[in-house]
Amino acid sequence: MTDEKSGTGTTATGGGEAPLPEEDFGAMFEKDSKMPVRLKPGQKIKATVISISKDMVYVDLDEKSEGVIDLAEFKGADGICAVQEGDVVEAYFLHVRDGAKRLTTLRHGYSTLDMAEIRDAHQANLPVSGKVKAAVKGGFEVMVGGVRCFCPFSQIDLKRDKDSETYVGQTFPFKVVEFEEESQNVVLSRRVLFEEERRAQADRIRETLVVGADLTGTVRSLANFGAFIDIGGVDGLIPMSEMAWDRTEKAENILSPGQEVTVRVIGLDWEKGRLTLSLKALQSDPWESVVAAYRPGGRVKGPVVRLTTFGAFVNLAPGIDGLIHISNLGAGKRINHPKDVVEVGQVVEPYVIAVDPAKRKISLSLETPSEEEEPYVPESGATVEGTSGGFGSFGELIHKRLQQKHKK
Repeated sequence: MTDEKSGTGTTATGGGEAPLPEEDFGAMFEKDSKMPVRLKPGQKIKATVISISKDMVYVDLDEKSEGVIDLAEFKGADGICAVQEGDVVEAYFLHVRDGAKRLTTLRHGYSTLDMAEIRDAHQANLPVSGKVKAAVKGGFEVMVGGVRCFCPFSQIDLKRDKDSETYVGQTFPFKVVEFEEESQNVVLSRRVLFEEERRAQADRIRETLVVGADLTGTVRSLANFGAFIDIGGVDGLIPMSEMAWDRTEKAENILSPGQEVTVRVIGLDWEKGRLTLSLKALQSDPWESVVAAYRPGGRVKGPVVRLTTFGAFVNLAPGIDGLIHISNLGAGKRINHPKDVVEVGQVVEPYVIAVDPAKRKISLSLETPSEEEEPYVPESGATVEGTSGGFGSFGELIHKRLQQKHKK
């Protein structure tokens, strides 16, 4: 019985009650904590090898139970066993049969031998190992142990080889997707395992991806707005504007499906499922050298690539366009639209007026730049003749020039 105030356990001894020693509580707690743990089908555990027989490897699960694993799962092609007593192995719990807890390492897939074991694998969501015997109508005949199973053509791979004979004779791991014991109908899928691995890999990638990271991926598909890249199970988009510094209208001009590419992450939004990638971010920025390449007054050459109401854009180099403003197109004449003077595709040779790399702007002109004449500035103290027209810009200019000469 228990004291309500103190909660101390007592035992009856000859009409009286004595408190239970505190160390007994510790012993009871330790005993309870070492009770065998109930395993669930498919549960992954670590266990120590305690003995090896002719057919089985025995592992320690806890103080009062042990598990068994087929010895064949630890043997290589040379027949040598890869484990010994004392090794720690990772395994998956399958079921309890004849008092033994059966486990598998999935080293070669769970090599089931009968319908009961296939059922166990199905319930535990574990793969089985099967050999493709033949291509039949709609799919493949697959032998799992001594049980004939069926795998649809669409489930044999992520992208099935057109030649079905490629798979015949090979042994693969499969997932049991349908199981009917009475009719002995077992449907397998290899594709499901690939998809599960891709999802797991995608989760790992999402945890490590950061903006600025460089990745290698495969072009999955092309669209009119960009290209989708498969990054180990995660799809990212390269927008058209990030294809290259040079202007391009179609993604297929640069990429093709199945091509391997290196890209840089420029945007992440997992809530909206968006991963934005770039090809041009890995290329040198052509605007970094425009100051040295294009000097005001110099003449350049390039095709007209775009017309707007305010001017014509001329491509000078990959990724670099210059603008001829409409006021610099008419050679002194007033025009209503740039198309009155030039057309897209026409090669022109304009002059450079100004370069602004910070704003990524180069101003051009079809007109020859006029050299401003240096105004006459008389020497200090010289007498000049003229008519006063009041204070104006010319008078102010003369005054400033005189001040500059006096300072020199």
